[in-house]
Amino acid sequence: MTRRRAPARVDDPVTRYAESVVAGRTVTGRPVRLACERHLNDVRTAKQRGLVWDPTRAEHALTFFREFLVLPDGPNAGEPFVLRSWALFTVGSLHGWWTSEGHRRFTMAYVETGKGQAKTPVGCGLAIYAMIAEGMKGAQCFIAARARVQANDSFKDVERILGPALRERLELFEHNVDDPQTQGFIRPVSSEARTLEGGRVYFALLDEVALHKNAEVVKAMQRGTKGNRDALLFCITNSGEDRESIAWGLHEKGLKVLEGVLDDDEFFAYICALDPCEKCQGEGHQEPQDGCPDCDDWHDEKVWTKTSPLLGITIPLAYVRKEVRGAVDIPSTESSVRRFNFCSWLRSERRWFTPDQWGACAAMPDELRGRPAILGVDLSSTRDLSSAVLIAPTADYYAHVTVDSEGHVVISDTGGYLDVLCWTWCPETMVREQTQRGHPYDAWVRLGALIATPGNTIDRRAIRRHVVSLREQGYWIEEVAYDTAFAHEFAQDLQDQHGFRVVPVAQDFRTMTTPCQLLETLVARRQLRHGGAPVLRFAAANVLLDMDNGGRVRPNKKKSEPQGKIDPISALVTALSRINMLQGLSMGSAAPIVGAPRVTATEMPW
Repeated sequence: MTRRRAPARVDDPVTRYAESVVAGRTVTGRPVRLACERHLNDVRTAKQRGLVWDPTRAEHALTFFREFLVLPDGPNAGEPFVLRSWALFTVGSLHGWWTSEGHRRFTMAYVETGKGQAKTPVGCGLAIYAMIAEGMKGAQCFIAARARVQANDSFKDVERILGPALRERLELFEHNVDDPQTQGFIRPVSSEARTLEGGRVYFALLDEVALHKNAEVVKAMQRGTKGNRDALLFCITNSGEDRESIAWGLHEKGLKVLEGVLDDDEFFAYICALDPCEKCQGEGHQEPQDGCPDCDDWHDEKVWTKTSPLLGITIPLAYVRKEVRGAVDIPSTESSVRRFNFCSWLRSERRWFTPDQWGACAAMPDELRGRPAILGVDLSSTRDLSSAVLIAPTADYYAHVTVDSEGHVVISDTGGYLDVLCWTWCPETMVREQTQRGHPYDAWVRLGALIATPGNTIDRRAIRRHVVSLREQGYWIEEVAYDTAFAHEFAQDLQDQHGFRVVPVAQDFRTMTTPCQLLETLVARRQLRHGGAPVLRFAAANVLLDMDNGGRVRPNKKKSEPQGKIDPISALVTALSRINMLQGLSMGSAAPIVGAPRVTATEMPW
């Protein structure tokens, strides 16, 4: 089956859908609105970014579904497979976006919706399209799942959606669909099957990734795409409950890409969600908060299409009503109802900073050389990130910090600015590993925002030499504050061999609460100036807080770990714990702080 000649004028339903969402005519959650804003912005700036939006190719894929595939079940079984809503936007985007070099733009897609939204049939349709209509000779396509039974069940939809013309053309077997004309095939695979490795993957549907116990299947499919620039992995799921799963990692990466925290032109995300209100979102909550009158309420039918965009088409409204009534009557079923129907990740955590909050503090700092400063250091054991953050308050900086009668920290007034510089290191092997997982470590190395040390373990000697060089460059480091884990010998060397004043800082609730609340206050009041440091921004988007019964807080590396690294933020908070010792220091013969030259982007460490 050859690609059809383009019509003289091409309708662009993908862009029309995006415009409808952004204009508020189509009810969706915030992540979908961000996906549509991304599409519209990319259409406007495609040429400058080396991208091409080709609505003809998008329409070709949509037409293929409509003319050669049929609906697999329900009252409309056997009728043309007409794509709507999320499916139209997703299929059109995956096939309408290309690079200026002629390659597929999106090589991985993550789709998260409520159940009953035809995700598996759409994924099987994409597999058929990849095998037949994309012009790839011998396209190897896979329906991949954690378990063999699940993979086989999903694979059955391949045969069920075939229209009459394709049934005549294709050879259908129990565990294989062959196309004699293109010599391509579609097969089910799972972590239980010996066939998981060894394929040259052109397309893979990764079904219900929230059920995958680990990343084994996803990684195997990724390895299979090696050498094929136009391969596509299509990951679909309901929300899950394990925040250390591959699904949560894809969910978080998708949000970061949509929010602009991560820049990955090859990653497509369509994430359905109910919305927290503006206040709760500003406090870092990614999901609606129970009891808040302004957040989306999962009992409210008006918001149900945010997580079930095909409500009333592929899943009856009466069914969801029954599910909600059951959850109200039997509270023990509420969590599963909310997870499957309303895209609720059960262990909703409070994200400390939103991208907008952190981005509002991206002003360039004044020159830090010659100003009293604290260097905060957070070292890894062997393979993690290690960071050093230099903080220097302006001459007019102050913060009034008190403790109330109940022992709560109160920051009543602040003034001036706190300027920040950040350096981060990691082993070369980690750069390669994290880049393969979709984090732009290689780009950060090229920018100078991340310093790669040779080998597979962190080189603390290189970090020590860098700290010493900062003093030689004119930075006035009054103290080196360090996390006691993994840094004791490092700190002793700085003190004994180079004369630095070093101070251990325990990472407990008692020590961390005040600097954490001070950082939160400075960010909220835009009195922090970090210059947009990319690794620091990445860490700020990852960090989650622990809170004890008394309301004291500290960054939690373990909770934050599945989403990314928080070491630069840990180093910043560690430095902030010692900021009071800078008060009252005179500048001596150093240049005055007020009116000091502003650092430009090209002068920053990255």
